[in-house]
Amino acid sequence: MFVQYLKSDLNNSFDKEQLNELKEEIEKAEPISTEFIKVYERVNPITNTNGILFDEIKENYYRDCPCLNAARLSFIKGKNRLTGNELVLAWKLEKEFTQKQCLSFYVEKHNFLYNNIGINQASEYYFNKKLAELNFDQMATLTLMIKNAVLYNPKRKPEGIKQKIAELKN
Repeated sequence: MFVQYLKSDLNNSFDKEQLNELKEEIEKAEPISTEFIKVYERVNPITNTNGILFDEIKENYYRDCPCLNAARLSFIKGKNRLTGNELVLAWKLEKEFTQKQCLSFYVEKHNFLYNNIGINQASEYYFNKKLAELNFDQMATLTLMIKNAVLYNPKRKPEGIKQKIAELKN
């Protein structure tokens, strides 16, 4: 019952003005290409926040929730420790947006190292191409960088990325 309250509109643990600003930013985010989403889902299968919670109970951490990532990236902090956390914010975002909309926002704001904020800058910096021009390996590299930009940095660890992409292809 408490969880349903946290998910509901009755729970106003977030500043409404900040929440509305975040929602506007998500709405404005440039939709990500279908090809990139396919690669992303192959690397990080997409679920919702409830799916993440269920996976953690089963100790299966292989799925990703873009709305939860967007909540973690946001500047909004809740009014108290119990009702103002990332999961509650993600639930609120999921009521209004799809996971793909949250993903578009998230990759637009993600830090890909070397002052590259957003997937379009990262695509240009690492591959000298627009996102739509990238092949599977390049899109997979950016997807892996979303997971861990330092570990999967193509400038510093190209062999590790090649090995991980080979695993993905198999």
